[in-house]
Amino acid sequence: MGFNCLMFISPAAGRLVVTSIVNHNTGDQCRVVAKNSRLKFAFGAAIMCFSFFHFFYLHRFKEFAIGKHIHVACGIIERNGLVLAARRGAGKVMALKWEFPGGKIDPGETVEECVRRELREEMGIGVAIQAALPSHTHHYPDFSVTLYPVVCTISSGEIVLNEHAAIKWLSPGDLRGLDWAEADFPVIDFYLAKRAREREKD
Repeated sequence: MGFNCLMFISPAAGRLVVTSIVNHNTGDQCRVVAKNSRLKFAFGAAIMCFSFFHFFYLHRFKEFAIGKHIHVACGIIERNGLVLAARRGAGKVMALKWEFPGGKIDPGETVEECVRRELREEMGIGVAIQAALPSHTHHYPDFSVTLYPVVCTISSGEIVLNEHAAIKWLSPGDLRGLDWAEADFPVIDFYLAKRAREREKD
């Protein structure tokens, strides 16, 4: 929502005249005249404060007003027909929820590069990317997240839990039985649909 306000002072009449306060949502206009000297300055101050708030709140602090949006790459790690699920640490946001491991995409970084970096940092493993799944955006109360999932396999190293509380290797049909972070449920659906299509081709 936004407003424009035009204001001028009429010395002859000794009054402040405010015209054309326009509501951009409705197109409505109104004309306000303040004759009293005290009211004139009070009204002028109110208009200035409103203009200040309108600029800084809606423009400078827009990110805080609407919530942060983060972009995360995550790895669906396959091994011997099983899929890895990782449990978030107790001190993290969405503590002890299950997720596909990964992290925020750095500026200039591709999804594949991010997954390799994050899994090396979080679990000490190298991975080979097999396929990309559709991205998905989920809106939490305080922020939004877009997940970019990729299917991968371990190419080097042994898993070390540097950030997660636990891991489980599950058959694809058992994935939905865990207490996942809400954003990960559509990713599970994408993955199961991919496997179903592959079975139909065989």
